[in-house]
Amino acid sequence: GLLDLYAKIRMHDYFLPTQTAGPLFAIGGVIANSVHGGFSGESFLSAYVLRLRVMLHDGTIRVIEEAEELKQWRNSYGLLGLILSAEFALHRRPRLQMTARKLTIPSWEEASFFDVLTLTGALNVSQAHLPAAATGGERSASFTELFFDPITLEAVLLSGKVNEHANEPGVCSGRPGIAESEYRRKRSELVIDEARGNVGLIAYSDAVRRWGAPAILPLTPIQGGAGLFSPSGMKQLALGPLGVTAGVQQGVLSTNDGFIVNKVPNTYYGAFFLPPERLFAALDFLREEHLRRDALQDVHFQWNGVAELRFVTVGDTATLSPVPPGVYGV
Repeated sequence: GLLDLYAKIRMHDYFLPTQTAGPLFAIGGVIANSVHGGFSGESFLSAYVLRLRVMLHDGTIRVIEEAEELKQWRNSYGLLGLILSAEFALHRRPRLQMTARKLTIPSWEEASFFDVLTLTGALNVSQAHLPAAATGGERSASFTELFFDPITLEAVLLSGKVNEHANEPGVCSGRPGIAESEYRRKRSELVIDEARGNVGLIAYSDAVRRWGAPAILPLTPIQGGAGLFSPSGMKQLALGPLGVTAGVQQGVLSTNDGFIVNKVPNTYYGAFFLPPERLFAALDFLREEHLRRDALQDVHFQWNGVAELRFVTVGDTATLSPVPPGVYGV
């Protein structure tokens, strides 16, 4: 899994060019699917695969390294065979700073919304890709992510800066001295084996490689039940003291590798790739839907999570890419 990879490369200040919110994925999974990270100038994680060792349907083992064939294997959803091993391009980042700020979006207007991202969050997206209402900032952040409640507009703004831009006073920028032991601890942590009926325990790294991210307790059925998070519970979890800000603080102190979550709520997630010029209109529609559902108090369906926003630059690197090349808010 990604945690196993980072336990090796982080000790030498190497990182994948982009990365997810947590080390919750099998390496083969991020290559065979359209898993994106949060670095605004980077594409899907699969874009950075340089070479693959695979098994075809007839048991033949091959090494894939020719550009056009790699393009077919990236985002191939398991259709071509099994991915046995992979070689990635890496970036060296001796300095990494992550900060999380709690705030309230001042007003629900496009200019105000983008001011939070560009002026406060130092969003690194060219003005040419932003709507006219957006004011350009210093563009020094490698990743800028916003988690917000569409009803109250309460939010947490996450910013990450690397190398020469990681110069904010009082913020950790290097690799913590306990990083190696923390990776050992995280990989060996025992979690409930969800794939076997929640009976028995399994090491965290084994769970990620086999089944995916362990869930935040209590485990609850996806179709509903008395133990599920309430409609406001998920929002409070993400924006409260045990949510994104705590994840950043814990991550910085332990391994400072850009990851902020290790487990996920048992709920559905969906991602939409939106051109920045259409982003606010789409979020405005989402906010109206949240307000409408909240007013109805419909027991059959309630939005129970925050909206999350990050930016990616999709390249022409996969035959089955879900979107054309371009800059997107996700």
